[in-house]
Amino acid sequence: MSSSTASAADPLWNTSEASGYLGVAAATMKDWRLRGRGPEWVRLTGQIVRYRKSAIDKWLAEQTVEPVRRFGRR
Repeated sequence: MSSSTASAADPLWNTSEASGYLGVAAATMKDWRLRGRGPEWVRLTGQIVRYRKSAIDKWLAEQTVEPVRRFGRR
């Protein structure tokens, strides 16, 4: 991969690599793309899809849910 395509700090991953990082099936990544969910992705040409690590990390941060305290409220 050339430096103009992706830097070592922010690599472009294929669906298999991205799904491995997230711990989900590659089919889940495809389903998310079709439904407009999941992390941002890049279409290079035709059916070639890539994910930037930074986009995945940003999406993960946005998925964080604060726990709700049910007991002991003051």
